Amino acid sequence: MEAVYLKHESPPDAETAFRLLFRGLSRDVRIDVLLPMLRDKLELSSGELKALLARPPRPLWSVPDVGQARRVQTALASLGCVTTYQEVLDGADWPSPVPLEIIDKFKLSLEAPGERHLAVALIVARPGAGTIALLNSDLAALAGSYGTGFEGAMLDSRHALIMGPADAREGVMALRYSLLQALPKHLGPASDWTLGLAIHPADGETTTALIAAAYRRAAEPTDEAMSAPMSAAAAEAENFPHSDPDRRALTQARGTAFAEVLAISTEQLAGALQQYEAPLQQEFLDRVWLRDERSQHLLDAMSREIDPGVAARGRTRLVGLGRQPRFVERLGQRRELRRHVTARLKQVDSLPALPNVVTQIIQRGKDPHTGANELSALIEKDPGLTGKLLKLVNSAFFGFNREINDVKHAVVILGADEVINLAMTLATARLFRVESNGCGFSTNELWSHATGVATIAKFMAARDGDIQPNAAYTAGLLHDLGRIFLLQQFASDYASVYTEARSLQLPLYEVEEDLFGLNHAQIGERLALAWNLPESLALAIGGHHHPDSSSGHAQMAAHIGLADRLHHLLLKPADNDQPLTVGHMRALNRNFADLTPESLALLADEIKPVLEKAAPLNAM
Repeated sequence: MEAVYLKHESPPDAETAFRLLFRGLSRDVRIDVLLPMLRDKLELSSGELKALLARPPRPLWSVPDVGQARRVQTALASLGCVTTYQEVLDGADWPSPVPLEIIDKFKLSLEAPGERHLAVALIVARPGAGTIALLNSDLAALAGSYGTGFEGAMLDSRHALIMGPADAREGVMALRYSLLQALPKHLGPASDWTLGLAIHPADGETTTALIAAAYRRAAEPTDEAMSAPMSAAAAEAENFPHSDPDRRALTQARGTAFAEVLAISTEQLAGALQQYEAPLQQEFLDRVWLRDERSQHLLDAMSREIDPGVAARGRTRLVGLGRQPRFVERLGQRRELRRHVTARLKQVDSLPALPNVVTQIIQRGKDPHTGANELSALIEKDPGLTGKLLKLVNSAFFGFNREINDVKHAVVILGADEVINLAMTLATARLFRVESNGCGFSTNELWSHATGVATIAKFMAARDGDIQPNAAYTAGLLHDLGRIFLLQQFASDYASVYTEARSLQLPLYEVEEDLFGLNHAQIGERLALAWNLPESLALAIGGHHHPDSSSGHAQMAAHIGLADRLHHLLLKPADNDQPLTVGHMRALNRNFADLTPESLALLADEIKPVLEKAAPLNAM
């Protein structure tokens, strides 16, 4: 379908673009390919994406020209995704491009006879429930909440823009009050979204200035900010993409920047955090490293009321950090490199190749009724794997008095679970045969670490009983696959990441995320999903450094993270470059209430003999 081009006058600080609109799914949709692609491109959770697909038309993303729009449309059609595209304007200080239809209607309203006062309202949905509610909303009914003559447009998955007539005598506060009364009926509790308002001409003469003013007020929804109109000059003076620097510092700081946030005095940081909504507080706290007593001091401070003056100084520190030019520049570099990493992850030929037998073994391993005949037949499909397995079970490692000549005999002697783990280990080993490319560690070390974490994870799972030992072993074995991908695809950049992490004594995953926009755990999750591994396994891999991100599987992810930390501790007791977090402490509270360095050292001593017994696996 061709776009309808409207006559318009582009603001000088806005550019024309073309936005894809989702219209529906065809019968031959390739759902297994389409959903991961859309989830990565739009950066939505599974629930958010489901809401988007359930209520077409919904905006997807914008491209610079009509030719590219047509190419993307064709590519999406090949996956069974039906789209159209529309012409939009992309303002420098806007959160998302705005359809020309809305711009033109606004312009015509201004040109109508008589004195006109128009209001621009911007709704910003928070990730999760807020975004799902906005995507599920009836936009026409939503616009009607504002009164007669209001029209709206969904800008993207998290932003909706509504314009309409305003009563200058009542002012912005009266309109804001009526909106705050109406919106919860459509979007749920106010904690799930924010609202920004601007009125013409008090807040600006142009569409650009008004949308920017509304965006600022949505980012800082305080009574003081809402009570007085903002001048166009003030709007231009503020850098709107970074107009909420304190919130940006709390949610986007990684690596060195995150260390600087944690360096704020405990009382000041706790006081500043208490001024934000509870989900943001928890999201930040879950990332805090358990390196020393500061983490517990911060949690203790969060439980008591902080002096307002101290809290204000903490927020001022956050604002300063969020405005640092090097921090803002790093964010731009991060977004750009994240796009490259994500694009490379979508190229099948660039991904590490998982042996077919591994996926089948994992699936069979989940079934407790898998018998010796079925399992041995599966393994024997791979002659190389069969030979290595028989060589291992006949080695001094197991010490059997007589030779085991076939896989079925090995299953009978060792048990299905043990053979499954051995086969997984042998089959996975080939993935680690890559060049380290000067990244500061050898792939032999990486393989030794993978088998060590798998062994520890299985031992703790068998001891504590909450997690299936085979699943823990597999997740431990594959937990660092993202590092293999980075070694293969971004060797030079990854070498810099490793050097920076070592020299600044920062967690490797923090510096990875600071540069690439994704850390190796998150990349590993995407690889696991691309290989069609079980979602529970993929989420455990993806969240082993941040369990709070593994919806529904936080305990398993934290379990792998703990095994990872213990293996590092056993190899290099003084090395604290992969610390656990408050998120691990919350997820493991049932079985490991105490994750202090002293407790971890005792647990490591308990595990050391188990690891030494499994040492021959490292040489495979």
